[in-house]
Amino acid sequence: QEMLRVLNTHFDHQLPEARRLSAALLLERLAGERVILMGDLNGTEDEAAIQLLNSALTNCYRQVHQGPAPPTYHGYGALDACHIDYIYVDSSFEVAGCTVHQEPGPDFASDHFAVEADLRLPPIILPLN
Repeated sequence: QEMLRVLNTHFDHQLPEARRLSAALLLERLAGERVILMGDLNGTEDEAAIQLLNSALTNCYRQVHQGPAPPTYHGYGALDACHIDYIYVDSSFEVAGCTVHQEPGPDFASDHFAVEADLRLPPIILPLN
């Protein structure tokens, strides 16, 4: 019986080294697993933690988009809006789409915009007995 691990996480918001260690620990524990990993990783794409995850998993947004990524953190109008929320999958998934839902204010459900991924898995063929 195949397992799918779905994880939502929130990396440290102050120390890049703590985020890198979190990414390394997750990758070590998830090696060889079918996985969806998502969350507020508090790091931009040029940061070591995100680059480490990008080297081992598929970044859903980057799989379907090029160019600057839209902000996912907006802080209710903060000037330092940035892309720090991600969805990652292992190589068994096909990423059909990925969207950052940038809803207009002033009423927000969160200080982050939602990130949505459309995923496909190949069919599982069971042996006949």
